[in-house]
Amino acid sequence: MANYIYNEAKDLINSAKTRDVYELCDYLDIHIYKNSNLKKLLGFYTIVNGRKAIVVNSNKDDLTQRQVIAHEIGHAVLHNDYIENYSMIKEFELMDMRTKPEYEANVFASHILISDKDIEDVSMEYDDYQSIASALGVNINMLMIKILELNKLGKNYNEMFIPKGDFLK
Repeated sequence: MANYIYNEAKDLINSAKTRDVYELCDYLDIHIYKNSNLKKLLGFYTIVNGRKAIVVNSNKDDLTQRQVIAHEIGHAVLHNDYIENYSMIKEFELMDMRTKPEYEANVFASHILISDKDIEDVSMEYDDYQSIASALGVNINMLMIKILELNKLGKNYNEMFIPKGDFLK
């Protein structure tokens, strides 16, 4: 599964010629709606009348919004068939980070937001993952997911800690 998600993210980046989540949404014809009434919910992906949409909590900072959008693009690419067959209520239930689809969407997001080369370059400048995450402009948990997945693909990064399953909550 690690190869599949990695390759799907890589193929999307190569096809769209960007890692920017807003440009990726344009490329995939996914409309982004910002909503300030989501309370604790960070966002969700849904399909309404055949139209793909990501709704993101506009009360969150730009970094969080970008990560949420990348995560929801993961659902669009990896789980679109599943989401097409269930209601939006089911999508809200899927927000539990301990489920396989949620973890897969986070893996996809980590590959979209962080290039392998960026990790190599930045890790030469910093010796701790918090500094690396900050330099890359991502949450440390997103960085750790990327590193765990790269290790599954044969890289040999030191795994300092396991990311919390609910960091996008």
